[in-house]
Amino acid sequence: MATDGFSKIKFIEGIRQADAVAENVVIVLDREQGAKAALKKIGVKLYSLITLREVLEYMKENNLVDMETYNEVMDYLEKNE
Repeated sequence: MATDGFSKIKFIEGIRQADAVAENVVIVLDREQGAKAALKKIGVKLYSLITLREVLEYMKENNLVDMETYNEVMDYLEKNE
């Protein structure tokens, strides 16, 4: 999982200090809170199996989340991109 990418960046810095190459990060869930952009700044591509928006869309389509919660989370994501 990734939020802002801070822990991924610190890990990559350690790998690079050991003269190893780190160009990609693979995660299961991207919470879409800036990790992709932060990693791109240091030359790393982020791959995710699913994003929070995709999870929310699935939940909405299958009536697993009420519209108020759905809208609150989507608004939060929009404001924190």
